[in-house]
Amino acid sequence: MKLKCPFCDHAVAETPDTFRQNYINFYDAIDTLYTIHGTREESDYDIRINKLRCSHCDRTSYDVGGVHGEYTHIQLPIHPLSKAKQLPEYIPAVLREDYEEAYRIVHLSPKASATLSRRCLQGMIRDFFEISKTSLHDEIKAIEGLISEDQNSVLHSLRKIGNVGAHLEKDVNLILDVTVEDAGKLLLVLEYFFKEWYVSKHETQELFSDIEAIDKDLQERRKG
Repeated sequence: MKLKCPFCDHAVAETPDTFRQNYINFYDAIDTLYTIHGTREESDYDIRINKLRCSHCDRTSYDVGGVHGEYTHIQLPIHPLSKAKQLPEYIPAVLREDYEEAYRIVHLSPKASATLSRRCLQGMIRDFFEISKTSLHDEIKAIEGLISEDQNSVLHSLRKIGNVGAHLEKDVNLILDVTVEDAGKLLLVLEYFFKEWYVSKHETQELFSDIEAIDKDLQERRKG
């Protein structure tokens, strides 16, 4: 099975040197190898601890998951605290912080995570396009001609899903939940726009600068 390192994003092949599990309950803790060669079953334990040592960056990550019953809802990273991508520093710190915080709480509070994703999106639009209106709806409308229809549509969808987490319905008895899966997909959309707007622009600028530098060098050598 292929695993992915949360630190460097490299794929890691599952071997005894890269991936291990421990099972624990109130009375006992065992290594996964014991469950294979011994008599105990996975269902005898409440919590599973996954340990991944990356063969590329040599860092170790940990996460926990519930095994059965009342514990099955547990699925939390321990180190690093989330599986957020390591964004480059040329992306404004406030945007990176909102994205990372939204990732950290995605399992604890999907609605709060969706609200932070919405705020992060608004910050991206204001920073990248230098547009600031009275509402996110108006800001997305203002960049309609600068992005594709598909991108515009998904931005409005992200805005509305984030609104569910930020505002009560008029009927307080009407409960609309944002699931962990929903909030996780909003984070993927943020990652897409970080790459589409910031990373792509930065890489293009670097490439163009390299070409201009090559041209300048050739011209100087020609004169020489």
